[in-house]
Amino acid sequence: MDNGLVTPATFQPDVLRTITDADIAAEEDAGAGRGGRRRELPQGVTALRLQLLAIQIMDGLGRWWLSPSGGVYVISSAVDGLGSEPITFQGKTYQDIKDGDLLPLGPANDPAGVFTVYLREGHLPRALSFCLLVVRSNQGLRDTGSAISEAMADDRYQRLAEIVTAAVAGASPAYGTLVRAAQETIDLIAGYLRVKPDDQLGYYQANYTNRFDNLGVGRHPAATRTFPVGKIRLAYQIDAA
Repeated sequence: MDNGLVTPATFQPDVLRTITDADIAAEEDAGAGRGGRRRELPQGVTALRLQLLAIQIMDGLGRWWLSPSGGVYVISSAVDGLGSEPITFQGKTYQDIKDGDLLPLGPANDPAGVFTVYLREGHLPRALSFCLLVVRSNQGLRDTGSAISEAMADDRYQRLAEIVTAAVAGASPAYGTLVRAAQETIDLIAGYLRVKPDDQLGYYQANYTNRFDNLGVGRHPAATRTFPVGKIRLAYQIDAA
């Protein structure tokens, strides 16, 4: 069955953490009169930030990293359906990386390598879908800023932006729509970077709601340094203020 909104996604997450529309409905029914397991940020909170803390490439490069034209892309998509940019991208490139290396990002590995992939101030989203794709390139690395600009000028981006804006505007937000839209945005930016699913090192997707899981605020993972996603290990943090 075709579950695509605009263009069905070809990249598929190695790890998908989500709450579905069915989960929401079930919890609302179960929690009627008893409070359920609702966890919502306080009303005074008006800002949300997601930062990458660590990415370690565990496998998938081999001696390929010796190629002077190759490198690693880290690209993200954050979908919240708000404002003039209801879908935002971030991206960076890294060269001279080999299996086992920690990428120079995050406060623990490079104090100057802060990598904020999402920031929303003034109005908290009802839902947030976050995708992170780490992919190798066997060609010369493209400028991620140019690729992001091209992707956001694409008609497919405009259509997805309209879809996700409508999805969160209703009395009962269509969370499943945000999940699929986020996956399609990853395909969109990957196309402009000219990378293919065969080059995927790690693809992570997390989907949070404010009403039921306080937009994921906290460190992920909470107890250990990193967690496995495909051929990488990952850590990130969501802060609210």
